[in-house]
Amino acid sequence: GGTVQITVSGLPDNTKPEERQAFLDDVAVFEDANPGIEVEPTELLWDQQTFSAQLAGGTLPTLMAVPFTELPGLINRQQIKDVTEWVQG
Repeated sequence: GGTVQITVSGLPDNTKPEERQAFLDDVAVFEDANPGIEVEPTELLWDQQTFSAQLAGGTLPTLMAVPFTELPGLINRQQIKDVTEWVQG
């Protein structure tokens, strides 16, 4: 029981009010469909220079968009889990 809180990166900044509102609207729809999950959006975006330090420090969001080209290296360094077996069907 209880509520799970997750952080999700990619919230557009205030210079893009329509995109920001669309993101927040999507969060609200998700939370309505999943009442046990509370989403905290963050403006944080992928930065190769800070990723490893944030990972080591435990400050990365629960869900973060990562460039496709970075995935093999992150998997090889065991910085992220290879989920291929679960998404291939």
